[in-house]
Amino acid sequence: DARLVSYYYCSEIPLTTGDVVSPGRWGQTIVATGPDHDFYYRELVWEQVRATEFPGRPSRMDCAFAFQSEASALTWAESGERIYAVSVGPESPTFLADMTWITVARQGHGFADVLEIVRRYWRGEASGHPAIELLVAGDLKIDREVGAGKAA
Repeated sequence: DARLVSYYYCSEIPLTTGDVVSPGRWGQTIVATGPDHDFYYRELVWEQVRATEFPGRPSRMDCAFAFQSEASALTWAESGERIYAVSVGPESPTFLADMTWITVARQGHGFADVLEIVRRYWRGEASGHPAIELLVAGDLKIDREVGAGKAA
């Protein structure tokens, strides 16, 4: 159960124990920027597959994101970002997915192959080198700061 373990959140904004990270920031950024956002069309494909084939999964546009492992958070975090251990509310819908599929989909595949890769993400399949993210359709609560992203 996702609510019984710690997850790790990266933020460029300093946070303190007890602060709450609300869901939907990523989706709001994508929608507000529109097609000029570098990841707009990627997220459009991911959302279309989710909505039509996996409607029970929480939308990436309406979620907060955390990493399953501190090591993945440290790898992902950019210079200056802080990493926090977070907890998930008991009523929040969650889904664990392997972020590696997002990278794999960009590596010169045809349309049909990309759609199958997106399905693997939404099925919750692990790649050969998984980087597991937690999608939370609810708040993340900051438990403590655990580190900082790599130096510039």
